Amino acid sequence: MTVIVCVGDGGSLLFNNRRVSSDRVVTEQILAQYSHREIRMRAYSAKLFADSEHVQICEDLLAGDDEDVCFLEEALSADWLDRVSRVVVYHWNRAYPSDVKFPIEQLRSRGSMVSSMEFPGYSHDVITREEYLL
Repeated sequence: MTVIVCVGDGGSLLFNNRRVSSDRVVTEQILAQYSHREIRMRAYSAKLFADSEHVQICEDLLAGDDEDVCFLEEALSADWLDRVSRVVVYHWNRAYPSDVKFPIEQLRSRGSMVSSMEFPGYSHDVITREEYLL
């Protein structure tokens, strides 16, 4: 399974049950890259992809098989690394307050980074996209 996540510095994901940030260039890039399949996500995340027919709203995001793609904006269970094969991380490259963090250091210690690139976003000067294999 491929997991896609967007984080601020230190892995910040959510603050007071809201995402720390978003950028429409990232949303467009995700839809373009995975245009040939559905992207699993919660209803909260689906608002970012409002006009896409590729959104599949589901409860257990990590219950799929190896071919599935999942957009995550939530805390993860302890066994999450055992359930995924690829992780795509979009870094906002900004410090945001958060009370839910993505375990970026755990990913870096167990995964192998296979690509990294920077690009300008709509609301962020520089966004970094990293891809890891597990």
